Amino acid sequence: VCLGFPFGLWCNNPSYQPGLMDGIWSDAWRQDGVCPSGPTQSPTPPAPSTPSPSKVPTQAPSTSPSRKPTSAPTPYDPNSSSPTGSPVCTETEILFGSGEVTRTITDNNIGGRDGSNSNKFAMITNVGSYLGQPFNLKLESDLANGDDSNCSPGSAANLASCSISLNSNGAVDFFVNSNSVHPIRFTFIDASGNQITPLPRFSFSVFDVGNSEYFWSDGNFDTFACGGCQDNCCPVGVEEHSLVYDSNANIVTNGQTFGGQQFNANRA
Repeated sequence: VCLGFPFGLWCNNPSYQPGLMDGIWSDAWRQDGVCPSGPTQSPTPPAPSTPSPSKVPTQAPSTSPSRKPTSAPTPYDPNSSSPTGSPVCTETEILFGSGEVTRTITDNNIGGRDGSNSNKFAMITNVGSYLGQPFNLKLESDLANGDDSNCSPGSAANLASCSISLNSNGAVDFFVNSNSVHPIRFTFIDASGNQITPLPRFSFSVFDVGNSEYFWSDGNFDTFACGGCQDNCCPVGVEEHSLVYDSNANIVTNGQTFGGQQFNANRA
């Protein structure tokens, strides 16, 4: 199933064609169900045909038994092809951005930019559900005590640094201070108990990495798609440019050093 905007923009890209193995296609598509390693039921064999008996025997019976016994049945080969037929798939459902719920932003206070609010984070409610359980997304500064001096007070409407807003397409706008580094930690929170919700599989998409900008990660991910390639960066289709991947990049901000991986703009 092609994902909604903006992820579905890649559905028509051959590089994101769905396949049986995990890959970058999951950034644009999701499975209808998760199938086990083999079919859980065998196809129904056809009913044996029962020919009508002839009125008279076609030939006289043999006078002696045949000399050779019938051939032995073919032994089971575990490497043989699976039987045809549709297996029964068990669905594991993770929904992001379902239109049936209302998403809101609470405590829009990343980096402690609002001194009157002790909650130094921003919470996006009802970002999705896992097996029917809704969850929220918490964003906070990864600096010591959650304080980021590069964040500024004010509203997202005034483009205040470290403020966030939900745009009409359902994506999150994150405003940053020019020429500054903002290490951000993402955490999924159980909407009912405020506990971290472990999800078996999810992805983040980052758009509009402008000229001279970059996106950085601590490298705590299984794989990534960059442009038209997986685990590397390359242009999509007839595009000439793509991000440049640096697998060993350190960033320093507010006296703290973070090691990880970096994706730099390549517009030169």
